[in-house]
Amino acid sequence: MARQQGLTDERIDEMTDYERSTVLTPREKMAVRFTDYFLKDPGGADAAFIEEMCRHFSEAEIVELGIAISLFSAFNKFIITLGLEHDSKTVQVVPTPSKLAAAARV
Repeated sequence: MARQQGLTDERIDEMTDYERSTVLTPREKMAVRFTDYFLKDPGGADAAFIEEMCRHFSEAEIVELGIAISLFSAFNKFIITLGLEHDSKTVQVVPTPSKLAAAARV
């Protein structure tokens, strides 16, 4: 679904060092920073961070983002707890439409 919405390999690669990304928008960087605080350091978000979040997102969007992060985190922990995770962490690479089109031209 993310690829259908325009997520590219380049954008995924930028997540590792998102703060220095030249591809991600300031709003996207804030969403990733919020996710980092949410999952790694919930008490670490200071007033300046909250103020900046409010410049990029409405209150409703912040709540929605927080709920989405919570749900995905909970699903992940649930799957791991029940031992339902895959033994091998294989990744299925789905080519983007532009790569498919380029391959078709060859």
